[in-house]
Amino acid sequence: MSNDLIKGRFRKDLKYRAIIDKIIAGDRVVSHIYFDDGSDVEVVTLVAGIRAPRSTDAKTEVPGEPFGDDAKKYLETRLIKQKVHVQFIGTSSNEVPIVKIFHPAGNISEKILLAGYAEVADWQSGFIGPQGMVLLRNAERSGKQAGKGQWKSSVKPATSSTGPKSNTTFKVGNTIEATISRVISPDSFEIELQNESLKLVHLTSTRAPRSTDPAAAFLPNGREFVRKYVGKKVKVLTDAFRNDTPLVTITLPNGKNLAETVILNGYATVIRHRRGDEDRSNSWDSLIEAETISINEKKGIHSTKIPEPEKFIEASQDAGRAKVHLRTLQTKLKIKGVVEYVISPNRIRIVLPRENTRLVLVFAGLLSLTKESPLSEKVIQYNNRKILQRDVVVEIFDVDKVGGFIGNLYLGSSNVPYQVELLNQGFAQIHDGSVSRTKFEDNFYDAEESAQDRRIGLWVDWDPEAEQKKIEEEEDKRRLKYEQKLAQNKKPNAFDDDEEEEDLSHLPEAVRKLVIRH
Repeated sequence: MSNDLIKGRFRKDLKYRAIIDKIIAGDRVVSHIYFDDGSDVEVVTLVAGIRAPRSTDAKTEVPGEPFGDDAKKYLETRLIKQKVHVQFIGTSSNEVPIVKIFHPAGNISEKILLAGYAEVADWQSGFIGPQGMVLLRNAERSGKQAGKGQWKSSVKPATSSTGPKSNTTFKVGNTIEATISRVISPDSFEIELQNESLKLVHLTSTRAPRSTDPAAAFLPNGREFVRKYVGKKVKVLTDAFRNDTPLVTITLPNGKNLAETVILNGYATVIRHRRGDEDRSNSWDSLIEAETISINEKKGIHSTKIPEPEKFIEASQDAGRAKVHLRTLQTKLKIKGVVEYVISPNRIRIVLPRENTRLVLVFAGLLSLTKESPLSEKVIQYNNRKILQRDVVVEIFDVDKVGGFIGNLYLGSSNVPYQVELLNQGFAQIHDGSVSRTKFEDNFYDAEESAQDRRIGLWVDWDPEAEQKKIEEEEDKRRLKYEQKLAQNKKPNAFDDDEEEEDLSHLPEAVRKLVIRH
């Protein structure tokens, strides 16, 4: 009979008059359905969207699960011999029809969930759709929070879901504003909070391939797909915690769910949670729908075409190799790239996709901070926040002794090198011998002077008078050293007054007469 229903007797866009003849369990009933042509059919149906505990079997007297008989009784007192409407939405794996039952008081599935005698059936999400599942999950949540039915003994104290005791920013159910700072993987991100601190978060109910998975070949594409959101201001809703790490729902500036976007494009899958697992996204059903679309369209990890592994030319492997690539890179005015790693305050690793090249860029016009400098780590962290994984443009001038390419870095649509920003923050100092090559000499000196005037960064304890005195002393030392060197290298001169007269007695008289004496 169910096959006939699937083939057209039951339309999914219509509601049919029915009488519930019998309650088999809290989620299974015998429906007597009447069609407009005067025919009718009696059929066993599943109540849409719910799973109730197993009730006692009347024939075998096998006892049911806890609250199974209560669930059955709940439906009997409200549905038996009642005139209702049913809407066919699909069939189970063994072809039992699934129907929404509309009681005069509302959707019976929501009512039994509110009473705590059933839980949401995740596997029916595709039939019911995200919006309908949200209503059912809200009803289930209300039943749990009220401690009704099977949830009486499972009510948790209100403070138990807030996460680590020391965490005051992330609380379950709270939404904060943050900036995506770095991509770890398509389901894990480092976000920058408003106090500039960084926090690792995972997308709830979302799993990207791991490096050991068969689908690991899609990881680079997945990271590149989400990298475009680095630097974007987002809303972060805390759903739960895994140890100390928040499980979150991230809403993008365009209002879209980041996890749903990643899954829809085939770079992650939806976690199938165990029964009772509350570490679930509130948008779980939308994620399931997105995954279904991705599977049908064979996107990303659902594709049969495995992407080729990334292979980049390592241009900074050594000075010799760098010089080989220098001429080609010099001829290009500005080259698009992505900052892959911050090595030191003025040295970063960049990938140039169009050139299929990876290189180390040394910021032109700046003196290098030593590793011992107390400011070094702070500058690295600043660079991580500002340029890591960002789209940039580079301009190459030269190479150094270890294979680093010396040049300018431009961020976003800026026409001024990023080095100016570092100077303005007091995080760098001008290298007078090379600043002219940047073509932005005035900008560099203006930025450095601004940082000096504000006494920030390197210039916190800067004293211009002491600096000038030090410069003058250095000049005096160099001048004295130069004069001493001249004196040491000065050769005897025939016209010096203190020079002893040379003895010429051994020379012939004719020769002696030719010698001019002073």
